[in-house]
Amino acid sequence: MKLVFAVIALLFAGWFIYNSFLKYPVRYIGYFYPDKSNMEKWIESPPLSSVDACRDWVNTQIKDENQNYDYECGKDCYKGDPYNQGLTHTCNSSLR
Repeated sequence: MKLVFAVIALLFAGWFIYNSFLKYPVRYIGYFYPDKSNMEKWIESPPLSSVDACRDWVNTQIKDENQNYDYECGKDCYKGDPYNQGLTHTCNSSLR
């Protein structure tokens, strides 16, 4: 009985560690669109630790004369591009 409990506890701990630290090691990625009428061109940020860090990164991308931009901050991002869109990271959701 103790062996079954130990195996279940190890499986649960492994699942928790995988979901918390390995599955999504990068939490936020910023996507800056310099011209919101052409959403096919964007700049992808390096991995960021928070949504506020993402917004700060976006502010560094804005040029004074450019008022026609758009952005999004991807949340729960991981390395990889399963949809072949030319991205370094894929995100589960998006924030503004």
